[in-house]
Amino acid sequence: SLLLEAHGMSCRDAQAEAATLVNISVCLFSQELVADSLRYLDLVAHTQRTAPADVDPARRTCVFLAERHLNQCAAYFASREPRRALFHAQSATFHAQQQLKHYFKTRLPECFRHEALIVLALCYHAVAVAL
Repeated sequence: SLLLEAHGMSCRDAQAEAATLVNISVCLFSQELVADSLRYLDLVAHTQRTAPADVDPARRTCVFLAERHLNQCAAYFASREPRRALFHAQSATFHAQQQLKHYFKTRLPECFRHEALIVLALCYHAVAVAL
């Protein structure tokens, strides 16, 4: 319920809302509520598609997309749907690569690039597991 309160407060900021929804989905997944977890990840996808125009388009296309797809991969893998898991693992890899390119172009602090590299490594691992 604390995460639901956080979601209520984050609705004013698309990026904060996406992060909160991902956290809720992870919480549900950890409680073996896979279908509910996937529903929250679908809400993340909707939030990302409807992000306000003032969000930098390059940033809007990559922020939390890799993370969302990684979580969808895990949920579909747990649901014994390997083809869907592989699709989301590959999608996560694509978006993680885009995110990393964006971070190098904008010369953000090293910590952002380091985190993006970790996400990319997780994506490669997810693809290998899904195969």
